Amino acid sequence: MTKLLKTTGIITASILLAACNSGGGGGGSSDPNDIPGRDNTGVAVYDFDGIRIGKYSNACQDAPSVFATDNLYANISWEVAPGNQNPDGTINHDGKQHDVDDNVVKNILRAAQLSLEVLASDHNMNIVNDFNMGIADDEKLEICIVPPLGQHALATRNYFEIGTGRTNKNLDNILDHEFVHVTNYRVAKHPLSAEAWELWLLEGVATYFENRAQVSRDTMLRFTNTGFLPTDIISLWEAHLYRMAGGDQSIEYSSYSSVFAYLEHMGSTNEDVWNYFKLLGELETNCRLTQYEAHHNGYTDRETGKYFPPFTVGESYDYSERYDMTGMFCVNEDDEGYNDPSKENASVLTWVYDPSVGKEIAVGANNHSEIAFNQAFYEKTGVSYMEIRNKEFFSRNITNGFL
Repeated sequence: MTKLLKTTGIITASILLAACNSGGGGGGSSDPNDIPGRDNTGVAVYDFDGIRIGKYSNACQDAPSVFATDNLYANISWEVAPGNQNPDGTINHDGKQHDVDDNVVKNILRAAQLSLEVLASDHNMNIVNDFNMGIADDEKLEICIVPPLGQHALATRNYFEIGTGRTNKNLDNILDHEFVHVTNYRVAKHPLSAEAWELWLLEGVATYFENRAQVSRDTMLRFTNTGFLPTDIISLWEAHLYRMAGGDQSIEYSSYSSVFAYLEHMGSTNEDVWNYFKLLGELETNCRLTQYEAHHNGYTDRETGKYFPPFTVGESYDYSERYDMTGMFCVNEDDEGYNDPSKENASVLTWVYDPSVGKEIAVGANNHSEIAFNQAFYEKTGVSYMEIRNKEFFSRNITNGFL
């Protein structure tokens, strides 16, 4: 488990990708800034001067808040020279922030609050109960205004960075896309390890919810002729390899989105998509409970029948801190400490039901996303995770069947 804890769900490690540069990601150009967006004039923005201090975004770390809405607050990034960063990643700023007009900040905040409300309304979700985003001063999401980002933005569970280069519908587009990311992470509740978040799935969901993007058969063939399926792009590394193979970056997000169009065609709903992210969190909860039981009450290995007494914990080891950590506790059999109660990082497997195979299987970091996908989609669609990762299935049923 040590290996997993070291790669733990600082979501930025796997999800910050490159900052999204358009509402549809790589799926096509955004609408220009002169196309009217939503009327957000009814969204209340109020002074929030210094009430919160930037905590999560490096660009706005320790920067005082300026304005707020019901669920969001804004601060402005520091003017920091490239490389002016401490070894631990914190900003070593000189106290000077970027100069951003108050009206620009307020407009971004209004548009962001309205985007969040529209997302919740369209999907019959509740901002507080489902998105875990409150209205108290210390519960608002951090919106870091970073002018050098221009038309780009990026989102994590705890903050949102956005440039000042968009207005009107162009601004609405990227907010709609990025808030899907924010809320996906928050619906899952647990900060998970990098293995649990797959790039094609995250960007596919965000793009599909934003504009139901779907490519043509010819476009999908352009993608797959590189030797990659959209569902092969599970991290930035695979995205890099796809582009090195001649892949067109501009069709990536819309190709990912097309998988969700296919799943909807096969019977899935928006609720199933949200349920996928909830299940990611529930699987992690189950794994934590399994580890807790093994350490306190012992464990019987279901494959060998061997009983292990309560796992050893070193005298200097604060067990409670282990389960307050944001590390991932769904482990693999090859992890250090697996089924070795003498080790401080001892771990055991957690077994859950996978409807695609009709039995319980062990859930680990390497199949966490797969099991959640099967639990969320298989019964309605008859489509398993392994099938959409299979080139023959993908070609027959999606590229040459659905599209």
